[in-house]
Amino acid sequence: MKEDAEPASPFNIIPPWVEYELIEKGLALNSVIESMADWGRRWMKPPTAENQ
Repeated sequence: MKEDAEPASPFNIIPPWVEYELIEKGLALNSVIESMADWGRRWMKPPTAENQ
């Protein structure tokens, strides 16, 4: 069974460093995460008379 991310390419450094790439299943969540970020930008601002 594949996970949502899989190793792409290790780098030859110490400590070891590995980059991961999302597969289709993980990429499908992108719109959900963007929507959550939009919500945060709108509602998590310091309170003002306009956004209370």
